[in-house]
Amino acid sequence: MIMFATFIGLTLILLHPFQCLSGPNGIPTMIRDPALRCYTDADHIVLVALAVVGLLAYPVAGIALTFWATWTYQLLASSPAGAKRLKAFRFIFARFKVDCYQFGVFFILRNFCIALTPTALVAAPSLQTLVMAMVLLISFYMQARYWPWRTVLANRSEACVSFLMIILLIGLAPFQDPTGGEEILGSVLAAITVGILASAVAGIVNAIRRHFWPSDGFSMFLCHHKAGAGVLARQLKMLLANQSQGKVFLDSDQLEDLDLIFDTVRGKTKNLVILLSPEVLTRMWCAGEIVTAHVNRIPIVVLKLDGMTMPTTHEIRAIPSSWTNEQQATLQSFDISLDMVTEAYAFVMTVSFVHMDRFAGLDSKAFAISSLSRTCHTSSVCFSHSSILSSSRPSTNSLQVIVTGAVTDAEALAACEIMQLLMQKELQVAVEVIRDAAAAAAGSAAAKVFLVLLSHGLLEDPHFAALLLAVMKNETAPHIVTISADTKFAFPTGEFLTMLEAKGLGRPGLGTEEGPLLSAAFRALLSILALPFSPLASEALINSQVTEISRRVSKLLTSPRRAGTIPRKLEVPDGEQPLTQDKEAPDPNEDSVDL
Repeated sequence: MIMFATFIGLTLILLHPFQCLSGPNGIPTMIRDPALRCYTDADHIVLVALAVVGLLAYPVAGIALTFWATWTYQLLASSPAGAKRLKAFRFIFARFKVDCYQFGVFFILRNFCIALTPTALVAAPSLQTLVMAMVLLISFYMQARYWPWRTVLANRSEACVSFLMIILLIGLAPFQDPTGGEEILGSVLAAITVGILASAVAGIVNAIRRHFWPSDGFSMFLCHHKAGAGVLARQLKMLLANQSQGKVFLDSDQLEDLDLIFDTVRGKTKNLVILLSPEVLTRMWCAGEIVTAHVNRIPIVVLKLDGMTMPTTHEIRAIPSSWTNEQQATLQSFDISLDMVTEAYAFVMTVSFVHMDRFAGLDSKAFAISSLSRTCHTSSVCFSHSSILSSSRPSTNSLQVIVTGAVTDAEALAACEIMQLLMQKELQVAVEVIRDAAAAAAGSAAAKVFLVLLSHGLLEDPHFAALLLAVMKNETAPHIVTISADTKFAFPTGEFLTMLEAKGLGRPGLGTEEGPLLSAAFRALLSILALPFSPLASEALINSQVTEISRRVSKLLTSPRRAGTIPRKLEVPDGEQPLTQDKEAPDPNEDSVDL
């Protein structure tokens, strides 16, 4: 932060030895000390040498560091180990919105240009004014266009400062020495005039090109079954953004084009990527997309998911007959016959597969996606995922947020990992998905926030029950934030909780003895107002929801950990009544009601 706050002033000081003007005798002398002849006197040579060292150590090194941090930001923010390293660059990114993280590069380059202009154009004051005004006008435009700062006050202040500096330059221009640089100024003004005309011509030519020769469109089209792999498709698009520079089509982000979805495959898609889950071939719209790609010779790439058993020839032929007459008529309206579907499916079975285990870690998924990108021949980013994120997982002591849900379900696990990636980018802290009780006990010992994604079947999942008990039995526990991530999730009735208290879940370690603990843990969990999260929605809606979740989490990160919600054991001392539920008063720091 100190580097940014003092950047212009210190850079100007370091550039003073280079500010030289020729006197009446034609000998250039230093403006700050006219007694020193530039590049001749020994004292001036020493000053220049020190200035070069200072420029390399401060502004040049600062610019290089900002460029490197910005270039690797996406990759660093996509893993807990990277998020820990990214914390060292909070002075660059913390001031800007997540989607404007690149603005740090623009900000430091703008300041360097402001500091460099008086030295580079020391002999042409009138040209200094023009160049400085151009820099400030570009800054003002970028500020108004992207509104990059995290707070409204900071954005308004930046815009006002740029505007007032431009007015100040205009007001001081008549008082400048008009001599010096007239030829250069004239050339610059002529170049600006030519640039205006060239921009108009280029705009017309570009409009004609886009009309007659449209762009290539999407590098990949994700063909998937929404219920079986919709959340995974969203996760794949997020991870592909870290691996490839090509555009990826996902139907939930292109809702206005769904009526032309087959035309998109035919004319705007380079590769059709099939997320081969057990249900995808039975979906009529997926069949239309596959047939369209096959008929038009669009390369088809198959991402085979775990649990997928390849259908036999007889089963492939039987799939179209399972569709209703209305579904078959819909395909026929696009000139797609059932025989074409069978032929396209038979071709898909001959395509080489890229395998992905949905229950593997993010690193394993990233490796599969890297193979997918190479198969689709898409241009990759400069830094590979493995080269940036090869470091080990962060220690449990560095974790700030832990996330869990129905992690035994592939789609629920993908939702947890999406939340992990987005929270790390938003908060720039280490976030980890917890999958078992041992990891939960270790992670909750230091983490301050425990995110629970509520989804269908979560409360009947014994893995989640054991995990929840491991977190809540701690003497001090993280703050709990519940996330409603599935519209099919049903809050339990009192009858369910009563039965749970009496019998538990009927599994080893979760039976009758642990029933009261489970009931107390579930009651504590469900008493917290859940925030919405829709992993199947559009990218814009997801980002908006994560921003709201991050606001609550960021407040809890600054609060001390709370007392444990349930007792470590249900022991009954002599002469006391047994407890079936923790009766301690709620922690005032707990965000249990947020209306």
